[in-house]
Formats: sequence, structure tokens, C-alpha cells
Amino acid sequence: IHPQMVVLRSPVQFTVYGMTFTTTVHLLILASFTVLVVVAGDTAPAQHPTLLHQWTTIEFTWPSEQQRSNALANRSWIPKNNALCGIKVYKDELYVTVPRWRPGVPSTLNKVVVVAGMPLLQPYPSWAANSITTGFKYIQSMEVDSRGWMWIVDVGRLNILGDPSEVVNGPASITVWDLDNECTVRKYTFPDEIVSYNNSFLNDIVVDQERNIAYISDALGNGGIVVYEMERNTARYWTDNLNHTTSVDQKTLPIPINGANYTVPTPLDGIALSPDRETVYYCPLAGKTLYSVPAAQLRNFNLSDDSIALSVSVVGEKGYSDGLAMTDDSHLYYGSLANSSVNRWTVGTPISEAVVVIQNSTTTQWPDTFAFDGKGNLIFVSNKLELYISQVMQFDGDANFRIWSLPLGVKPYLDAAKPSNEHGCGDGSPSQTASDLKTLWDVILPAIVASLFVAFIVGGTISIVVHRIRWRTRNAHRQATNSADSIYHRLVN
Repeated sequence: IHPQMVVLRSPVQFTVYGMTFTTTVHLLILASFTVLVVVAGDTAPAQHPTLLHQWTTIEFTWPSEQQRSNALANRSWIPKNNALCGIKVYKDELYVTVPRWRPGVPSTLNKVVVVAGMPLLQPYPSWAANSITTGFKYIQSMEVDSRGWMWIVDVGRLNILGDPSEVVNGPASITVWDLDNECTVRKYTFPDEIVSYNNSFLNDIVVDQERNIAYISDALGNGGIVVYEMERNTARYWTDNLNHTTSVDQKTLPIPINGANYTVPTPLDGIALSPDRETVYYCPLAGKTLYSVPAAQLRNFNLSDDSIALSVSVVGEKGYSDGLAMTDDSHLYYGSLANSSVNRWTVGTPISEAVVVIQNSTTTQWPDTFAFDGKGNLIFVSNKLELYISQVMQFDGDANFRIWSLPLGVKPYLDAAKPSNEHGCGDGSPSQTASDLKTLWDVILPAIVASLFVAFIVGGTISIVVHRIRWRTRNAHRQATNSADSIYHRLVN
């Protein structure tokens, strides 16, 4: 038990880009408890969680001390505006995002490296790739499939939690990046009519690697799910205007965290995919309910929004949460924002039976995004995001951002499906994917068949002509021989 003192402060209400946030402190003294629950069915024995890294302020691997100083001076780096958010693991490397929610974020996609015992963020794949003008605009989340392809979601907009005058609008995009060869497999820029250039916030992503389809949550406006189909390099947008399950549930606000109330009007946020790839689970951040929709409905681009909405199911009330993570054996992990805990729910059972895996009101405050490390561990980020959003985060005391590892013997939902036979890349240029090869084959195959047919006809015709010439020659020779023999016999006789 760790007694924690909370400083009393007056109610705070503020508006960010048309969204009103309210913070009110109710309690002075809290007791934080660290709890690790042994969950029936876990394949690994219960162990204490491991703190991998922590930061009070995010720090980067600058090319030189002078460039670091210059960045601080020209405000291209404003430390208090940098928050750790998305995380994924591949071959023991931790990849993390720093959203460009406000100005002064020098790199948005990074790899965690340790230099002289300090965890630092190294821009990935390079500083140039994270240039606001020529590279990634703002990476919120990504997914890494079993091929080592990172599906990177670029929000395309800047400073959406800053002053409205600082907001920069633009197109969202998705880049499929080959981590092993460090090159682009495919990139797609979403048209304005699918993902709004000025009213969207692509938040999280899950991938059906067998079909090469990505499902992406949109956490702005009425909320929705973007479906990207790599085979055809096209996309659609779905929002639930019938049941309003993708929207903010106003009656559930505010969110109580450590004795304070936070009104964060964020619609559809968390998203997960079942191991058989047939069910998409989702939930608004500003809401307590978990919903599901058949993936087959979403990937049928001929269906209308309302037709899809008719197939939406209410899974149950799980409380406030941000990111979701599905395992290959149908267990869903999610953070409970109100309880500063990570919970586990077994698909097919009442969600009210979900259990707490870890809980601590300080060190796991706002469990945000999740990842699997391929060794049975569940990795997650806790980032006190409610304090960052309300601009009351302190940068001179306790750590604000932490990366945790939980030894639970778990595997990701991706392990339940084989990837498609797509071709990667290795020359640094966009690859020729299976869909490209299929298109090429569709053109070449008829030509080959036609050529063979023509060759067969021509060859057959030539063969027949040659055969007839030979037959006529032999026949003429035979007739000539017979005629000569007849003349000879008449002369002799």
C-alpha cells in the first residue's frame, strides 16, 4: 500500500478544438494498491510485472547537442507537448509513437533505445522520415503482422488538441512498411470523401493478415471504422447512425480517475479483431459499452451504413477504456481508466466476469495501448493521459510515461491466422504485391492462351499442308512408276 497525496485544485473547464474538457478534484488523499491477479487459464505462472522503461519527460536521440539546443530555442521541440502513446514490439525492438497533438513534437514514430543507461526515443526509420513537411505527419498507432510488416496509420492532421489557430488539416494515410528490409510495401492516401481532411482522428488499427484488410477506428465527430483493403488498394468508412454505437455516450460522462472527474468527449476509440477474423469489437472512449460487428459486413463495400448497423451487437458494459488487445485464444485485454487497471475478459462469457490483472492508481494510471512481444508477455503503456489532455501534467517529479511487461503466456490474435502470400520488398522501392502480380497475370495469361491457340492452329494447318504435299508427291511418284512399268512391259511383250 502506497499512500498518495493529491493536491487540491479548483475545478478546471477548457475547450480544445471545439471539445470541452472538465476536471474536478474530489479527494485529497488516496491509497494506491498494486494488484496482480492469477487468472485461471493463464499458461504462465503469476509473476510480478516488469517496468521496462519510464520517463518524466520524453527525450530523443539528437544528432548533436547543438541540434537539441536549437530545437528547444526554435520550439520545434516543446518537451511538455510530447506524450508516449502507441506501442508495438518486433524482434525485441519497442516501437512507440508520440502524437503530434500539439506543436513541438520532433519525431512521431520512434524506436526505444538505451544510451548510457537512459531510455531514449530514436526516430524511426530516420529523422527525415519524421519530417512534418516531407515525412510522417502524425502517427497515432500501428500494427505489426507476423511477416514483420508494420501497418502505420498517419492521422495527417496536426495540433488537434492545441489552439484551433494551430490546427493543420490534411489527408490521412496508411503505410505498410517492411521492418526486415526497411522499405515500403504499399502506401494509400485516404480521399477526403472517405476520411475527412478536417474532421477525423484515425486512432487505432487491427489487421486481418490473411485477407490484407485493416480496420481503423476514427475517434472524432460521430466516430467510425475505416476499412482498408490492400488487395484492391481501396477503402470505405462506416459509422453507426442507426444505433449511435460509434458516438460519444454523453450520459456516461465524466470519467472519474483518482478522485478527479474528466470529461473527454472521444467517440469510437478502442478496436480489436477476433482470432478467426470474423468479428470486430469496438468501444467509444467516452462510453462504457463494448460492441461487436461482423467483419464480413464491414468488408462488403456494397452494404450501406444502416445495413451494417443492423448487425451490431451489444457485448456488455466493461467501464471506460482506451486501447484493446485480443489474444489468439479469444481473451480480450483492456485498460480500466477509472480503476487504473488492466482487465481480462474471456470472449463468450459475460463481460461482467472480467478480472483485474494489474492495478495501481499511480504507476498504471491511464493504461493506454497494448502489444505482444512474441515471448508470452503483454506489453502496455501507461501515460496519465487525462493530465496531459487537461494540461496539468507535472514534468518535474514522478514518472509520467511507463512501459510495462506482464508475463501472462499470451499470444496475439494474429498468430491464429497465416499471412497471405504477398511479396515484400527488398530494394527500397514499393514492392510488387500479389495483387499487382495477379493483375499482371490476368493480362498475360489470356495472351499466352491465345498465342498457344494460334500456334496450334497455324502449326496444325502447316502440318496438314505438308502432309498433303507429301501424299500428293508420293502418289504422283507411284503413278509415274506404274506408268513407266506399264510402258516397259508393253515394249517387252
